Amino acid sequence: MNIKEVILNAKRFDASDIHIICNDYITLRVDGELTRYSSKVVDRDICKEFCNNLIGNDEPKLKKKYEKYLYEECGEIDFSKDFNFLDLENEIDSSNTKNNENIKNDTDVLRKEDIGNFNICNVEYNKVEVDRNNKNFFRIRVNIYRRNGGDCISIRLIPGRVKTAKELNIPDIICNSGNLKSGIILVTGATGSGKSTTLATIIDRINKTSKKHIITLEEPIEYLHKSDKSIISQRECGKDTVDFLEGLKSSLRQDPDIIMIGEIRDKKTVETALSASETGHLVLSTVHTSKAYEAIDRIVNLFESERHKEIRGLLANQLRYVFSQRLIKVNNGRRAIFEIMKNTNSIAAMIREGKDENINDMIKTGKKYGMQMFEEQLESLYREGVISEKVYLDEINNR
Repeated sequence: MNIKEVILNAKRFDASDIHIICNDYITLRVDGELTRYSSKVVDRDICKEFCNNLIGNDEPKLKKKYEKYLYEECGEIDFSKDFNFLDLENEIDSSNTKNNENIKNDTDVLRKEDIGNFNICNVEYNKVEVDRNNKNFFRIRVNIYRRNGGDCISIRLIPGRVKTAKELNIPDIICNSGNLKSGIILVTGATGSGKSTTLATIIDRINKTSKKHIITLEEPIEYLHKSDKSIISQRECGKDTVDFLEGLKSSLRQDPDIIMIGEIRDKKTVETALSASETGHLVLSTVHTSKAYEAIDRIVNLFESERHKEIRGLLANQLRYVFSQRLIKVNNGRRAIFEIMKNTNSIAAMIREGKDENINDMIKTGKKYGMQMFEEQLESLYREGVISEKVYLDEINNR
């Protein structure tokens, strides 16, 4: 077993994530459910070998970061890698012709034994089903971290192609928000809810329809964009720039029209983003909140209480949209659903006055502005038979 084999088969299974835990089983996430990849536990030596193979020797900066992780008690390391499906397939199949049978036997055993409390998905290996035109090139985002002295690896598989809004069921109002000249657009949601994919789709729409200079600041770079009508400068924190803040300050001297910040984490980044939007730039970013109105409170609370009124005033003026999203299970996999908040005059007044909890009422009555609540979309999908009654009730009750 080697790490490339695991990645290849995760791609074949159309998994979104791979979890390699020291002294535990390798696990895949398929359609949101965790599925055991192998019946064999990976020990510390195998995990260490996986880490070394992922790091490689081609990138000196990455090697240096890994050495810091190894010798300076840094507890984690993030990076991304590119793969060609056909090259990977040829490399693995030539070295392990029994790969298919081994995987099939493992999944059959696990399905019968139902090891642990995991829901064992009905995942079948089918090499023929891989769409080689769309899935030939792909990327992975890797986080190596330490648990009880052992190395663990979390890998997110990222398609090599940015899917269209139609394929992802993203409402037009979200993609068309990229046509704005200035202001701030926030995409919110839990980790793994698809925020990066939504941002990539917005940028892809701009790239194909407008002549803009787009600068992205990411940690690490996930989707790769090729300049079309626009030009795109993708910069990776820790590799091309120090961090989000330094990259953002520098971007203002690079004649951008649109700046995408992977995540808003601190007040300095907020201040610079607000300044950029005030001077005629469109700023896109993400915040970790489950509801649209909560993004306001999250940003305001990054600042000292004496500055809350000032920051609320700036947000009321510069915020354009908040798109909050979740991934839910549908009959044929998973899809994103969205809560959409447009910063109307009424909502801007509530932001200034600190009445964030009342914003939900404005979203409920803001259909003419394109606004919607999660509950509305869930009800619509349930009536259309896209989601089951169980999923509908679970999502409504656990909102």
